[in-house]
Amino acid sequence: MKFITIILLILSLNSFAQESAIGISLKNSNMGIGSDIVYKFHNRMSARVGFDYFAYGRLFTFEQSDVTYDGNANIRLGSFSALYDFFLLPSIHVTAGAAFNRTNITFKGEATSSYPLGELEIPADRIGNFEFEVKPGLPISPYIGIGFGKTIGTKLLGFDFEIGTFYHGKPDITISSTGLTGPTSNPAHEHEKLMESQISQYVLYPVIRGSISFKIIEF
Repeated sequence: MKFITIILLILSLNSFAQESAIGISLKNSNMGIGSDIVYKFHNRMSARVGFDYFAYGRLFTFEQSDVTYDGNANIRLGSFSALYDFFLLPSIHVTAGAAFNRTNITFKGEATSSYPLGELEIPADRIGNFEFEVKPGLPISPYIGIGFGKTIGTKLLGFDFEIGTFYHGKPDITISSTGLTGPTSNPAHEHEKLMESQISQYVLYPVIRGSISFKIIEF
């Protein structure tokens, strides 16, 4: 009887034994390209820390109220994230965590032509310039998602496809301007509040991400 009890105890302990592993993943998403360090500490659980980054800029010319402007639009997306994965099934996991959201969008305009005012002209340097900046309302953004695949492979490689969303709060807009465009950024005119109210419903940022992971060590 004691022998049977010992055998059952060993089998029970083995059923709780876990294979741990550490790996690195390369990922691509609508937050940019990036990488994660993945730590699998349970057959059903893993943790990830990593980053994403994307940047795009464009120069262009536009006209407003008979004045020509040089424009500059810049979009920067990215995050530093810490995520926890729980596998409901061997290849289906739910993910939760948070990220330092580095999203930043700017639009600048600088007058390059004068403004006709009857027989007079107001020179471009008097008209001035302006800048609009849009940032997340919450720099630390909670995240939740669901994934299909492996955040770290059972062999050498693992593949994962994930759909999730960041909650970044109501976007924050900052306006700065000089010269005759100066009143645009005057708090008394409340242009910032008006623009923020127009986009206040966009509190979520959906994320679609694919990744490939490489197991480095298993223990």
